[in-house]
Amino acid sequence: MCNFESFRLWLEMGRRHEKYDYWYWYELRMAVLKRDRACRYCGIPLTKLTVTLDHVIPVSKGGTNDMDNLVASCKPCNHAKDSMSVEEFLAYRARMQGTK
Repeated sequence: MCNFESFRLWLEMGRRHEKYDYWYWYELRMAVLKRDRACRYCGIPLTKLTVTLDHVIPVSKGGTNDMDNLVASCKPCNHAKDSMSVEEFLAYRARMQGTK
């Protein structure tokens, strides 16, 4: 059963809810890519096909979707960072590289 009030609010927002809006995230990804151009963690150059957005302060720890909290990263770094802070991730990466 549909909640009419929430449906009405959804229509009033113009169907642009950032959590679900593909074009909102596409434009945001392109803006971050233009600013950063390479993975913030490993430095490899990124393209519009390889860029992913990473939250500096993870959403699970109170981070937001603001440009100030987003950086460009490659998929392997973004996946490995998970919900760690930047400091935790860099320390983890240093330990992993030291064990190889």
